[in-house]
Amino acid sequence: MPYAKGKHLQRPVHTGKKSKHFTNLMPLVLSSENILLAYRNIKNNTGSKTAGTDKLTIADIGKLTPEKVTAKVRYIVSGTKKGYRPKPIRRKDIPKPNGSTRPLGIPCIWDRLIQQCFKQVLEPICEAQFSKHSYGFRPNRSVEHAIANVYTRLHHSLTYYVIDKGFSTM
Repeated sequence: MPYAKGKHLQRPVHTGKKSKHFTNLMPLVLSSENILLAYRNIKNNTGSKTAGTDKLTIADIGKLTPEKVTAKVRYIVSGTKKGYRPKPIRRKDIPKPNGSTRPLGIPCIWDRLIQQCFKQVLEPICEAQFSKHSYGFRPNRSVEHAIANVYTRLHHSLTYYVIDKGFSTM
């Protein structure tokens, strides 16, 4: 499906001001450019080939025209009296390196698409609020980045001792 790229949606939504309030975001979330960008982002993810509880994959959405995809997302989100209600997720246990397993929740593809639409609008706004020293669960940041930052700061401060204070449970 040849979806046109929405270049203006790839720019930051925020102004960088921490006190900025955003209102009326739903038109941006449900814009055809944002929906089609969400489709492209999900299609590039290998998990998009895994079906959720509805047995559909991104390939099934790809068979629809861009207009039909946009109309269906808009209907799911705001076209019903009860509002948007995600479908149940499919639970699958995936193996861990130590031999045990961990549960993985696989949402249906339409829910993934809708969640991606919201993420693309809300993530830049929220990212502007976070400290530059925050590394947890953020795009392009990891525990390795946090350790490297601490290591660099230690070398620049000429600190020879580090005290690791643990937190006990109450």
